[in-house]
Amino acid sequence: MPGRQWPLRPRRRPADAQGAARLRLAFCGQLLCVVPYEVAKARSHFRNEGVEVELVYIRGGNQAMQALAGGAVDYAGTSFDVALQAFANGAPIRRFA
Repeated sequence: MPGRQWPLRPRRRPADAQGAARLRLAFCGQLLCVVPYEVAKARSHFRNEGVEVELVYIRGGNQAMQALAGGAVDYAGTSFDVALQAFANGAPIRRFA
């Protein structure tokens, strides 16, 4: 929506002992949704970028978006239509790929 300005930086949790930012990432807990996040975590891709990620398994994309809009998590891995609908309903979110 034109004129709306949302913060570019996510809400971050306190850094861990090594100084990595701690983030909670919610996503659909179905098999095909899980693989990319688990592989990235297992191969330390998040940590290599200075981010300690807590993966939060949620039943579906809509529930993940609700968790994001409600402040329970910092990021939500959802489909574009879920993000678009949430934004259209006034949720202060940003979509990136």
